[in-house]
Amino acid sequence: MEQANTQAPMSQEQLMMLTEMVQQLFRERNREQEPEDPHVTTRIPVTDLTSYPALTEA
Repeated sequence: MEQANTQAPMSQEQLMMLTEMVQQLFRERNREQEPEDPHVTTRIPVTDLTSYPALTEA
């Protein structure tokens, strides 16, 4: 029933480096998230444009 541990033990230095990397990613993610203004958007609206043959041939 007991599983063999095949992973190498993680050193304290490796753990600290990984922790700092994760914290940096969280800081970057939180910095990018700004409260959205309902009147201003950074997204481009998707518009379905229809081409009229009479206008394109002129």
